Amino acid sequence: RIGKVQRILVGLPAGPGGPGDPKPKPIPAEFDWQMWLGPAPEAPFRHGLHMWNWRWNHDYSAGMLADWGAHLFDTAQWGNDTERTGPIEIEGVGQRFESGLYDSFHHFDLTYKYANGVEMQVTAGQVGLRFEGTDGWLGNNGWNKRLEASSPEILNSTIGPNETHLFTCPQGEQRNFLDCVKSRRDPYFPAEIGHRCCSLAHLGNIAMELGRKLHWDPDTEAFQDDETANRMRSKAMREPWSL
Repeated sequence: RIGKVQRILVGLPAGPGGPGDPKPKPIPAEFDWQMWLGPAPEAPFRHGLHMWNWRWNHDYSAGMLADWGAHLFDTAQWGNDTERTGPIEIEGVGQRFESGLYDSFHHFDLTYKYANGVEMQVTAGQVGLRFEGTDGWLGNNGWNKRLEASSPEILNSTIGPNETHLFTCPQGEQRNFLDCVKSRRDPYFPAEIGHRCCSLAHLGNIAMELGRKLHWDPDTEAFQDDETANRMRSKAMREPWSL
């Protein structure tokens, strides 16, 4: 209905809003700090990490790009028919605080290019998702906001019986997952699709960290002729943790 997809626009929130306080604090008596750290590097307890602000520190998470990207990247890749693969080129720029506790990128502007020629632009600011095709566009502006399109005909058209009808789970993803544990069927979000979705965030972070365009092979899941980038695909684990 919008023709051949040419570009996908993904908008994520910006954040965190401040650098965080890096000063160590006494560990609360009831808190197992070593278990909380897990395989991450040894570090002093800081209130700015516990509870949910851990996501702004790259020792424990991948910043807003992963935190909110997980909510939109799956739909973006589904619309591009690349749910079980990934981009071939990634480049972009990011901003982060020069000092403080939080070292993740709070603003970013990334471009992912796919083998089919589609480009996906991911920016920090306003949440939204939009598919632009040769014959129009379709998307929304804001989380769970109403669907909009370049013409009313796109929204009002009827999906025919022989066209794609999406699998839905009216009772929610959690209920669907538990049902699939029993049935052994694929859930609404299979592991491979979730993996490819999260990979987009890690690829973007590596590109911003290195400050250059990266060439990615989605089949081997390795960067081409780039040992520096390839080493960043994983992290060393603190003993006694292993995988």
